[in-house]
Amino acid sequence: NDPAWAAATPIEGFFQEQPQEGAPSTERTEVRLMFTKDTLYIGAVMYDREPSGIVVSDSRRDAPLDNVDSFQVIFDTYRDRQNGFVFGTNASGVEYDGQSTLEGQGGGGLAGAQMQASGSGSGFNVNWDGAWQVRSKISDIGWSAEFAIPFRCDPPVDVTDNKVAIQLYRIAQEGVANAIKHSHAERIEITFALTDGMFDLTIRDNGRGIPDHAGGKGTGMGLLTMSHRARMIGGTLTVTPDRFSGTVVQCLAPALPVPPASP
Repeated sequence: NDPAWAAATPIEGFFQEQPQEGAPSTERTEVRLMFTKDTLYIGAVMYDREPSGIVVSDSRRDAPLDNVDSFQVIFDTYRDRQNGFVFGTNASGVEYDGQSTLEGQGGGGLAGAQMQASGSGSGFNVNWDGAWQVRSKISDIGWSAEFAIPFRCDPPVDVTDNKVAIQLYRIAQEGVANAIKHSHAERIEITFALTDGMFDLTIRDNGRGIPDHAGGKGTGMGLLTMSHRARMIGGTLTVTPDRFSGTVVQCLAPALPVPPASP
C-alpha cells in the first residue's frame, strides 16, 4: 500500500520455464523495483484466478519452495553469467536465499528440488544467509511480496574485547527472549556489523511489538537492563517499531576501547 510503488514501472510479460518453456505465463505477474542509497526494494504481485487454492507452507528460513507457489530472483552481482545470489519467498513469507556458482552446476540455479537440498559443496549453497527482509500477503487477487535487500552483506566481525563481547551477547540474549515472550514473534533476525568504527547489533522480529503496559520503563522486559549494558561499553540502545511489523532493538557501541571514567 506504500504510495511510492505507484511511481515504479511494472515489469510484466513473463514466460514459462515449466511445463512449456518459452510459452507465455498462464497467470499474470507484476514486479516493481525501487532503491535507496543502501537498499533494493522489490514488490511483486502474483495474480491468481483462484486465490483460495494457493498452497501455504511453513515459514521456516530456507524452507523448500519447489512444491508451492513462489517468487524467486537471482542477481548476477559479478556480471559473469556464472555466479549469483538467489532471494525468494512464498505466500507464507519464508526467507529463502542462497549462493549459486557456475550456473548452479550440481543442483543450483532456480531449478527445482535439487536446489533446495544442495549444500556448500554443490553449485548452489543454501547455507548462505544474508540479512534482508520480506513480507507476503494473500488477497482476493492472488498474493504479493515485498523485499528489502541491502546492497551490502557485511563480513564477519571480530570482537576482541571480552567485556564488550559479553555485554553484546547479553543484549542479544535479552532481545530474543523479549521477542519470544512478549511479542510472540515467529521470526527473529539478528545482525551484527562494524560501521564507521561502531559495532551495530540489531535484533528484529515480526511480533506484536512492545506491549502498551510496558510503557517507557519496560517493566519486566529487561529494557532498562539492556540500556545499562549498552552504557557499560559506551554505547546506546534504541527500541523502535519495525517498518513492516514487530520491533527493532539496536545497540550501537564504539569498536575502540572506552576510556575509564574520571574519578
